[in-house]
Amino acid sequence: MLTFGIISTWFWSSLAMLVSFFFKKYAQRDLFINLTVLPLTLASPAFYSLHHTPKYLQTISKFNPLTYNIIALRESFLYGKCSGSFVTIFIFTLLFIVITSTIIAKGEFNASEC
Repeated sequence: MLTFGIISTWFWSSLAMLVSFFFKKYAQRDLFINLTVLPLTLASPAFYSLHHTPKYLQTISKFNPLTYNIIALRESFLYGKCSGSFVTIFIFTLLFIVITSTIIAKGEFNASEC
């Protein structure tokens, strides 16, 4: 459970850094994050079972990284096992860390407003 929490934190931190690289002002970045966090949360199975939702919401949830976080967290907490969701999040975490590190190393972002 602790390992998954660390991996999940790395995932969302690296994703937040990647998103923030595309904005030059804090107000633009904050507006984008505020407008995307609520739909990400509501389109994930955070408040309901994914099996009881309409097909279109199940399809949207397949592209939502929060869905995999929640499924892996529930399975590790309730059943003590790691599933495909954990592996998916782990792979995406490694990918985002590599991309973020590469961008930071090359300096391909606007550091004047940081």
